[in-house]
Amino acid sequence: MSWYDVDRQGLAKLMANKDRSFILYEVGCQNAWDEDGVTRVDILLEPVPGKPQARFTVTDDAPEGFMSLGEKLALALAVEAHIITTTGGVRFHPDESRSTLRKKREAGSEVSMLLKLTRAQVAEIEAAARLVIPPANIVTTFNGQTLTAPAPLTSFAAALKTQKADDEGNMAPTTRNTVIEVFEPLTDGGGWIYELGIPVVRTGDTWSVNIHQKVPLNMNRDNVTPAYLRRVRTLLLNHMADQLTSEEASESWVKEATASKDVETSAYSTVMNKRFGENRVMFDPSDPEAGMSAVARGYTLVTGNQLSGGERDNMRRFRADGKDPFQPAGRVFPSAKPYSSDPNALPVKVIPEGEWTDRQAQVVRYIKHIYRLLLGSDLSVRIVSTRNNFSAAYGSYQLDLNRSRLGKRWFEDTTPEGLQRVNDLMLHEFAHHGDVHHLEHRFHEACTKLGAKLAGAALAGKLLPKRYGFQTKAGDRAKKPEPSFTL
Repeated sequence: MSWYDVDRQGLAKLMANKDRSFILYEVGCQNAWDEDGVTRVDILLEPVPGKPQARFTVTDDAPEGFMSLGEKLALALAVEAHIITTTGGVRFHPDESRSTLRKKREAGSEVSMLLKLTRAQVAEIEAAARLVIPPANIVTTFNGQTLTAPAPLTSFAAALKTQKADDEGNMAPTTRNTVIEVFEPLTDGGGWIYELGIPVVRTGDTWSVNIHQKVPLNMNRDNVTPAYLRRVRTLLLNHMADQLTSEEASESWVKEATASKDVETSAYSTVMNKRFGENRVMFDPSDPEAGMSAVARGYTLVTGNQLSGGERDNMRRFRADGKDPFQPAGRVFPSAKPYSSDPNALPVKVIPEGEWTDRQAQVVRYIKHIYRLLLGSDLSVRIVSTRNNFSAAYGSYQLDLNRSRLGKRWFEDTTPEGLQRVNDLMLHEFAHHGDVHHLEHRFHEACTKLGAKLAGAALAGKLLPKRYGFQTKAGDRAKKPEPSFTL
């Protein structure tokens, strides 16, 4: 009689490249742990001196034992073996025959196999033992040392796909709620997906997860579907996002989870805080100047291509729900738009020249005079009143002075300090000549060049601030406003 009704040689060939750790996991741990009433499992792996063989023995204290597929797979690599339970035993001989043993155990079962294993494969199994997370209620030893389960970082319940046996014993897919535990990886190389304490799929992620039900694995029992992996990673992120470092927040598994439709708003926002910082805005193509203003104020400007398609979809979804993780730069730092066609824009009132004060008119004439000195052309100046967030706006040879933001004192102050404030505003606004934005290198170059020109004009006596009512030193008396005329 053959060992079992399967082509053992053919099965051995199929497993030629299979990781030998399955012998420990499926025979030594999973099969024994699954037995009803088991409280102790002892595993021995003893290399045979001088031969590429090792004796692998598993004993347990369960009331009854059984032989499963995992044992058949291991038997395909065996030279000889025996299995003894409470009802008797069987020995598998090297000549492919088997015989019944009269020997029985009072409790539990014993599986012992003489396996074809190289020393490297023995070391492989020994290393695999360090990855096991044994159940808390089952004492498990390997070569005399008790395997201990680390304390989980957290645990939670969630619905996951699994497999369930139907009335005829066939495995069918289903979805069930289960407990998921999160652990630090037990060895180098990152995390694993565990099935009931057995590592089944290496993910390399920040943490390992122990799923307390059957994991739907492929035929080789070494991988899951991409959808299942994405679901597990998303659940992990939803519960562990606040434990990530800024470097870990950019890892591929995190990006996969933040692109998932199941990611929670809090987890998504936490990851983006760690990846880009809490002070961040999204680039606003309708207001490029706002993005530059944000960067100048120490904010991180995030562009669309820094997020995956799924991450952008989630950003829009959260924004629609009123939980915007990336406010547009134009909303946070809106640039001056005094002529916006938006019907909801703040109103802008243009103050007619006939309503200007004499001092306002004098300041405007001074500004036009300086513009001609620095840029060599005429300037149109308007005084406006608006609650828009700007003091002055320059473009296309026109300067708007916002009376509501500048205030009365800015126009009326004739002291040297008042003159300095007017010159400061002019240099800033005139540096935008040619549609130059704040964060462009050209803007800073323009500021320094215009400043140098202003200093040169002052040394040459061309500024004439007293003519326009300004004091140039303490104690000066400003001239009275000159009669209004057009420059």
